[in-house]
Amino acid sequence: MLSAAKSRLLPRWLATRWREDPIDRRQVAFLQLLLVAIALYNLGDVGFFLYVAGLGRLQARPDLACALAGTVLTAFGALAGVPMIRRGRSAAGVKVFIAAALLGTFVTYVRVDIFDLMTNPMPVIALVLAGMALGRRNLWRVFALLAAVCAMALIAQLLWFAPSRSTWGNVGLGLMTVGVYLLITLMLDRTIAALRDSLVESERRRRELEAVNRKLVREMAERERVQEQLLHTQKMEALGRLASGVAHDFDNLINVIIGFAQRRDALEGRGEAPLLKTLENIEAASRRALTVSRRILNFGRAEPGIARLFDARHALLEIEPTLRQLFGHEIRLQGIAPGPPLWIAMDLDELELALLNIAANARDAMDGQGLFRIDGEQQAGMVVLQFADTGPGIPEQLLARILEPFYTTKPAGKGTGLGLSVVNEIVIAAGGRVEVGNTGDGACIRLLLPLAAPPARSIRADQLASR
Repeated sequence: MLSAAKSRLLPRWLATRWREDPIDRRQVAFLQLLLVAIALYNLGDVGFFLYVAGLGRLQARPDLACALAGTVLTAFGALAGVPMIRRGRSAAGVKVFIAAALLGTFVTYVRVDIFDLMTNPMPVIALVLAGMALGRRNLWRVFALLAAVCAMALIAQLLWFAPSRSTWGNVGLGLMTVGVYLLITLMLDRTIAALRDSLVESERRRRELEAVNRKLVREMAERERVQEQLLHTQKMEALGRLASGVAHDFDNLINVIIGFAQRRDALEGRGEAPLLKTLENIEAASRRALTVSRRILNFGRAEPGIARLFDARHALLEIEPTLRQLFGHEIRLQGIAPGPPLWIAMDLDELELALLNIAANARDAMDGQGLFRIDGEQQAGMVVLQFADTGPGIPEQLLARILEPFYTTKPAGKGTGLGLSVVNEIVIAAGGRVEVGNTGDGACIRLLLPLAAPPARSIRADQLASR
């Protein structure tokens, strides 16, 4: 952990506290490292010179003194630029170093042979830093100053001490040196201009992309808001259509209640037991009507029914009296055969509502006479409840759409298209699926529901009926 903290210390130290231009921001750390390296390099030269002089191997000469002074000036100029860069004044720090390097070059080559200037890296470094950190205009200014330094150093050499070569030889060497610096400046100018233009273009495109991204975020937020409003509007529209079609279910249940109530004359004189049984059936049908009412009240709240474990076979046997009353005397009902329990977990009221919708559709399809058959079995971990009638069946071209909400083939006023769609919704909510097809005698609807594990203790019929 300590080594990791140390490895992060240098980048944090190199980061300036005040940031300037975003392009200059990219080279702050490099500039600091470069100036520190230049200072150490020059101070190393000074130290080596003093060490050799201390051993008595060097004699005091004007050229050595000028070289030492120029090296010290360059080193201290580099050190002075580092804190300025750290304070966010990168341009000022670079200018201090360049000024010190040019002054050090002049002091050195007043007495040192100008031929050695060709091997001195400091003027080239000054040109590179000027173009990289100060721009193209300042690059050419530094070149002009460097050419002036070379000219003044050459004049000083020609006037103050005897050169080792002819006058025209020194002039030619000076012009060649300036020509080399001119070539370097031209290459730097074109390269730095291209790089800086690329960085400026990249920065401009980044700002444009950020603006486009912010606009896109706003548009997405607006679209989500509009979509929520649209969904709310669609839900209100569907709620209105559902309210207009809920009479479909109430019609089935009211017919059952009326049928039981009309038996009052037949029950006269037969005692209290048949009357109480009829009243119980009326109560059960009324409770199922409340289930229909609850479904429309819960519409759009995504609140599932109360799932409970029960035997589907027993539940179908319990609802047979209601189905017989719904069908009347002309349609025969063949109820589910006795057998092993068919355990499922779902809302019992919703299963009964689904069965009433299926039976009502079968009644309408059989046109008052026929047979409605109920079967149940276990298949591959599923409870399969099958309901078949002896009507005309479902045309093949309608099988794909028969479960869609509000899709009906009945005349206006006779159907809403909600019956089988409600069945499909109930079964899917319970984790099952609905299969619609035809047998040789008529339509067949199969409800496939997940088989539940049997309860730890048996459930009596009266417990199942109490909801």
